[in-house]
Amino acid sequence: MNCRTLQRRLQVETENLSPDARAHLAECPECTAHRGLARDLGTLLAREEAAPLADALLLRVETQARVALDGAQLPRIFRREVVLALGLAALALPLALAQGWFWLQTLFLTLEAWLPLPLLAGISVAYVASVGLSLGFLYASLPFAVAYSRRIQAEAS
Repeated sequence: MNCRTLQRRLQVETENLSPDARAHLAECPECTAHRGLARDLGTLLAREEAAPLADALLLRVETQARVALDGAQLPRIFRREVVLALGLAALALPLALAQGWFWLQTLFLTLEAWLPLPLLAGISVAYVASVGLSLGFLYASLPFAVAYSRRIQAEAS
């Protein structure tokens, strides 16, 4: 259970929680504080008589609430799946370049006696272009894979 899910649940009900929620509350001081705030607000709202709030206090609470909500909605850029994808992509590029260089060296060493140089150069250009396009499509698909992963995680929670 994550903090956002539990805090949304605490806004509705603070007493009848699942065992997972209770275990999370025992470990997370932020969620425990949120539960205390929800209880305090519930107690204040349960009173029959409502005390008017001072304008300065109301403005301060609204400002703090906006800052907290805006901070909660900001996505973290370097999440685990992004770092993993970038790491794999960074590893794939030098490996592809090294493999291409060895392939081209072998091509020239073995076939330069039988094939003319323009044909060998054409084969080399076609190979480099196909590898470049393949890697380009791979790197271009990374944001879509990360977005799909985030969507699956959001639907699961």
